[in-house]
Amino acid sequence: MASVVLFHAVLGLRPAVRADAERLRAAGHRVSTPDLFDGHVFDDIDAGMTHRRTLDTSDLLAKATAAADAVDGPKVFAGYSFGSGFAQWLVETRPDAAAGLFLSAGDPPEGTWPGVPAQVHAATDDPWVEEEGLVRLATLGAEVFRYRGGGHLFADPGLPDYDPASAELMWQRVLQFLERLRD
Repeated sequence: MASVVLFHAVLGLRPAVRADAERLRAAGHRVSTPDLFDGHVFDDIDAGMTHRRTLDTSDLLAKATAAADAVDGPKVFAGYSFGSGFAQWLVETRPDAAAGLFLSAGDPPEGTWPGVPAQVHAATDDPWVEEEGLVRLATLGAEVFRYRGGGHLFADPGLPDYDPASAELMWQRVLQFLERLRD
Protein backbone atom coordinates (compact mmCIF):
# COMPACT_ATOMS: atom_id res chain seq x y z
CA MET A 1 0.00 0.00 0.00
CA ALA A 2 1.31 3.43 -0.95
CA SER A 3 0.51 6.70 0.76
CA VAL A 4 -0.34 9.11 -2.05
CA VAL A 5 -0.67 12.88 -1.76
CA LEU A 6 -2.61 13.89 -4.90
CA PHE A 7 -2.62 17.59 -5.88
CA HIS A 8 -5.27 19.05 -8.17
CA ALA A 9 -4.81 21.04 -11.37
CA VAL A 10 -5.41 24.78 -11.64
CA LEU A 11 -9.12 23.94 -11.98
CA GLY A 12 -9.28 23.10 -8.27
CA LEU A 13 -10.31 19.94 -6.47
CA ARG A 14 -12.80 18.81 -9.12
CA PRO A 15 -15.02 15.72 -8.85
CA ALA A 16 -12.67 13.87 -11.21
CA VAL A 17 -9.75 14.27 -8.80
CA ARG A 18 -11.90 13.00 -5.95
CA ALA A 19 -12.95 10.04 -8.13
CA ASP A 20 -9.31 9.34 -8.96
CA ALA A 21 -8.49 9.29 -5.26
CA GLU A 22 -11.30 6.77 -4.75
CA ARG A 23 -9.89 4.64 -7.56
CA LEU A 24 -6.53 4.58 -5.81
CA ARG A 25 -8.17 3.76 -2.47
CA ALA A 26 -10.09 0.89 -4.08
CA ALA A 27 -6.70 -0.48 -5.18
CA GLY A 28 -5.58 -0.47 -1.54
CA HIS A 29 -3.70 2.84 -1.26
CA ARG A 30 -4.05 5.63 1.27
CA VAL A 31 -4.76 8.91 -0.53
CA SER A 32 -5.04 12.51 0.57
CA THR A 33 -6.29 15.26 -1.74
CA PRO A 34 -5.25 18.66 -0.40
CA ASP A 35 -7.36 21.56 -1.61
CA LEU A 36 -4.91 24.34 -2.44
CA PHE A 37 -7.78 26.57 -3.64
CA ASP A 38 -9.99 26.33 -0.53
CA GLY A 39 -13.05 25.05 -2.38
CA HIS A 40 -12.77 27.14 -5.55
CA VAL A 41 -13.38 24.96 -8.62
CA PHE A 42 -13.30 25.97 -12.30
CA ASP A 43 -14.37 24.50 -15.61
CA ASP A 44 -11.78 26.17 -17.79
CA ILE A 45 -8.07 26.77 -17.49
CA ASP A 46 -8.26 30.54 -18.07
CA ALA A 47 -10.60 31.00 -15.08
CA GLY A 48 -8.38 28.76 -12.95
CA MET A 49 -5.26 30.66 -14.00
CA THR A 50 -6.94 33.97 -13.18
CA HIS A 51 -7.72 32.68 -9.70
CA ARG A 52 -4.21 31.26 -9.30
CA ARG A 53 -2.72 34.71 -9.96
CA THR A 54 -4.59 36.04 -6.91
CA LEU A 55 -2.85 33.56 -4.60
CA ASP A 56 0.51 33.90 -2.92
CA THR A 57 3.01 31.24 -3.97
CA SER A 58 4.52 30.99 -0.49
CA ASP A 59 1.03 30.27 0.92
CA LEU A 60 0.52 27.54 -1.69
CA LEU A 61 3.90 26.01 -0.84
CA ALA A 62 2.99 26.11 2.85
CA LYS A 63 -0.29 24.28 2.12
CA ALA A 64 1.54 21.67 0.05
CA THR A 65 4.09 21.18 2.83
CA ALA A 66 1.36 20.89 5.46
CA ALA A 67 -0.40 18.28 3.31
CA ALA A 68 2.83 16.28 3.08
CA ASP A 69 3.46 16.61 6.81
CA ALA A 70 -0.05 15.30 7.57
CA VAL A 71 0.77 11.91 6.04
CA ASP A 72 3.00 9.49 7.93
CA GLY A 73 5.86 7.56 6.38
CA PRO A 74 7.15 7.47 2.82
CA LYS A 75 4.88 9.19 0.31
CA VAL A 76 4.12 9.21 -3.37
CA PHE A 77 3.68 12.82 -4.39
CA ALA A 78 1.30 13.07 -7.33
CA GLY A 79 -0.38 15.88 -9.17
CA TYR A 80 -2.20 17.02 -12.24
CA SER A 81 -0.63 19.84 -14.26
CA PHE A 82 -0.34 22.79 -11.82
CA GLY A 83 -0.48 20.29 -8.95
CA SER A 84 2.35 18.26 -10.41
CA GLY A 85 4.62 21.23 -9.83
CA PHE A 86 3.99 20.90 -6.10
CA ALA A 87 4.37 17.13 -6.27
CA GLN A 88 7.68 17.45 -8.11
CA TRP A 89 8.94 20.12 -5.70
CA LEU A 90 8.13 17.83 -2.76
CA VAL A 91 9.88 14.88 -4.45
CA GLU A 92 12.95 17.04 -4.99
CA THR A 93 13.06 18.49 -1.47
CA ARG A 94 11.78 15.90 1.00
CA PRO A 95 13.55 12.81 2.30
CA ASP A 96 10.19 11.04 2.78
CA ALA A 97 9.46 11.06 -0.96
CA ALA A 98 9.03 7.46 -2.15
CA ALA A 99 8.03 8.31 -5.73
CA GLY A 100 6.51 10.91 -8.03
CA LEU A 101 3.49 10.77 -10.34
CA PHE A 102 3.22 13.71 -12.71
CA LEU A 103 -0.05 13.69 -14.65
CA SER A 104 -0.64 16.03 -17.59
CA ALA A 105 2.77 17.44 -16.80
CA GLY A 106 6.42 17.39 -17.68
CA ASP A 107 8.37 20.26 -16.15
CA PRO A 108 12.14 19.90 -15.98
CA PRO A 109 13.42 19.32 -12.44
CA GLU A 110 14.53 22.50 -10.69
CA GLY A 111 16.65 20.89 -8.02
CA THR A 112 18.66 17.75 -7.58
CA TRP A 113 16.70 14.64 -8.46
CA PRO A 114 16.75 12.29 -5.46
CA GLY A 115 16.72 9.11 -7.54
CA VAL A 116 13.21 8.01 -6.55
CA PRO A 117 10.98 6.28 -9.12
CA ALA A 118 8.70 8.52 -11.13
CA GLN A 119 6.11 8.36 -13.88
CA VAL A 120 5.09 11.16 -16.22
CA HIS A 121 1.91 11.09 -18.31
CA ALA A 122 1.10 13.66 -21.01
CA ALA A 123 -0.82 13.97 -24.26
CA THR A 124 1.35 14.15 -27.37
CA ASP A 125 0.10 17.57 -28.50
CA ASP A 126 -0.25 19.15 -25.07
CA PRO A 127 0.75 22.84 -25.36
CA TRP A 128 1.26 23.07 -21.58
CA VAL A 129 3.92 20.34 -21.43
CA GLU A 130 7.55 21.15 -22.13
CA GLU A 131 9.25 18.54 -24.31
CA GLU A 132 12.57 19.47 -22.71
CA GLY A 133 11.14 18.61 -19.30
CA LEU A 134 9.99 15.19 -20.48
CA VAL A 135 13.41 14.43 -21.95
CA ARG A 136 15.17 15.59 -18.78
CA LEU A 137 12.90 13.51 -16.55
CA ALA A 138 13.45 10.47 -18.77
CA THR A 139 17.23 10.86 -18.54
CA LEU A 140 16.85 10.88 -14.75
CA GLY A 141 15.06 7.53 -14.90
CA ALA A 142 11.41 8.55 -14.94
CA GLU A 143 9.02 6.50 -17.04
CA VAL A 144 7.51 8.90 -19.57
CA PHE A 145 4.25 8.01 -21.31
CA ARG A 146 2.67 9.99 -24.15
CA TYR A 147 -0.96 9.65 -25.22
CA ARG A 148 -2.53 10.35 -28.59
CA GLY A 149 -5.94 11.90 -28.44
CA GLY A 150 -7.38 14.12 -25.79
CA GLY A 151 -5.79 17.29 -24.61
CA HIS A 152 -4.09 18.67 -21.56
CA LEU A 153 -6.37 17.22 -18.87
CA PHE A 154 -7.27 14.12 -20.87
CA ALA A 155 -8.17 12.04 -17.80
CA ASP A 156 -10.97 14.33 -16.51
CA PRO A 157 -14.32 13.11 -17.88
CA GLY A 158 -15.93 16.47 -17.11
CA LEU A 159 -13.74 18.38 -19.56
CA PRO A 160 -13.61 18.65 -23.36
CA ASP A 161 -10.01 17.32 -23.33
CA TYR A 162 -11.18 13.96 -21.99
CA ASP A 163 -10.07 10.87 -23.88
CA PRO A 164 -11.45 7.69 -22.29
CA ALA A 165 -8.96 5.29 -23.90
CA SER A 166 -5.94 7.40 -22.94
CA ALA A 167 -7.28 7.93 -19.43
CA GLU A 168 -7.84 4.22 -18.88
CA LEU A 169 -4.36 3.34 -20.18
CA MET A 170 -2.84 5.99 -17.92
CA TRP A 171 -4.63 4.54 -14.88
CA GLN A 172 -3.51 1.00 -15.73
CA ARG A 173 0.08 2.24 -15.81
CA VAL A 174 -0.29 4.28 -12.62
CA LEU A 175 -1.73 1.32 -10.71
CA GLN A 176 1.03 -0.99 -11.99
CA PHE A 177 3.63 1.59 -10.93
CA LEU A 178 2.17 1.82 -7.43
CA GLU A 179 2.00 -1.97 -7.22
CA ARG A 180 5.74 -2.19 -8.05
CA LEU A 181 6.46 0.15 -5.14
CA ARG A 182 5.02 -2.46 -2.78
CA ASP A 183 7.64 -5.02 -3.82
